[in-house]
Amino acid sequence: MSNMNVFKCFEIDLDAGSNPIFHGGELITGTLKVELQRPMTIQVIKLQFKGRAAIRNSDSTKGGEVEKVYFDRDFILLERPPGRPEPGHFPWIADFNYSLPFECPLPLGCPTSYEGSQAFIRYHVRATLIEDDGTESNEYMIKKPLMVVAPVDPLPEIASHPVNASESIKFGGCCCRGKLSAEAELPKSTYLPGESVIGKLKINNRHPRHIVDQIEVRLVDRATRMDSSSNDKLTLNRTLLLNKLDNSSIVKAKSSMQKDDILFLTIPPVVPSTPGAAANAFSSDVYSMSPDEKAPSLIQKLMENPGTATLRFRKQPFLKIAYAIQISLGSQLLLELPIMINALPIESDNVKYAAFAGGEVSVIESDEANKNRLGDGFVFLPRYQTLNVPQQLTTSNGPSAENGAPK
Repeated sequence: MSNMNVFKCFEIDLDAGSNPIFHGGELITGTLKVELQRPMTIQVIKLQFKGRAAIRNSDSTKGGEVEKVYFDRDFILLERPPGRPEPGHFPWIADFNYSLPFECPLPLGCPTSYEGSQAFIRYHVRATLIEDDGTESNEYMIKKPLMVVAPVDPLPEIASHPVNASESIKFGGCCCRGKLSAEAELPKSTYLPGESVIGKLKINNRHPRHIVDQIEVRLVDRATRMDSSSNDKLTLNRTLLLNKLDNSSIVKAKSSMQKDDILFLTIPPVVPSTPGAAANAFSSDVYSMSPDEKAPSLIQKLMENPGTATLRFRKQPFLKIAYAIQISLGSQLLLELPIMINALPIESDNVKYAAFAGGEVSVIESDEANKNRLGDGFVFLPRYQTLNVPQQLTTSNGPSAENGAPK
């Protein structure tokens, strides 16, 4: 039977709006709305709130995926019909608007949503309606992805420094032997979403032919596990943005080019870089006992509040997300400049939310693959902070209150 013949309406309606941004510690409230095309006996309606991070792993014994669950809460919206001792068997009529309210707190410490090619950090609310038609159960599922943005923690000022890369290659033989060399430099290593990346580029073509037809600049990201060994880390590059430089940057045969103010690209809306290893706040505490200290006071130190322990667990990074700018000279040379993308405030006059540079992604989980999925909640377009007015910077200046950085 077609799903169009079952439901007039089956949707999750969040009180925060159709496309809200959530932060840790907020209460998520909403309503599950159902209107049937035909009468139905319902066995149960379940609601799941879940947040987890995962990365694909080559170890097939783990199902090809390693995960970290931040929270997982299940609710039964219908327990038993009035006047009946047993659960289930709810007779619902057609052409009636059923409305089931729900609420669930979003725990503190949840990291910002992320969708990568081999890794992700996802949050969702999912509703499952199971119909009992007397002979078998029919299961219908809808989902609402949740966009979570972690508040900016007061971190130490990140030391930004110039970044440079150079490469050269020799090729050809006899009278056609030549050398191609290139060097790129950025004035700093740290940028904000919405900020222009302006740098220097020097190319020296000592080949008798014109061999560089196109210069392309890419912003790539990589996701790795924070706690994995170097042999177990996944380091696949994903291109988030591609910019082709104009023809004035093309170098002819036996010539050179140097430009000091090339606009390579503008940082798009993306999740911020992970600031290295876990911060000191997540390290293990070491307690010492002085000779005159009583045992009960030491025990009080060691007896940690369970809520504090789970908060520390959630805040400890599972994925390390890093970025680099790649400059390719045709198929001959590739320069790579690692950069860090800093976080913007979650609310500011100079900050807006914009669609993720990587576009819309499928968020079908393994336990949903063979289910009767309804609605458009199984695709997701993340949104991240970016500067309201993109910065146009020279190689010598950086973000400041005068040129558009948030205060």
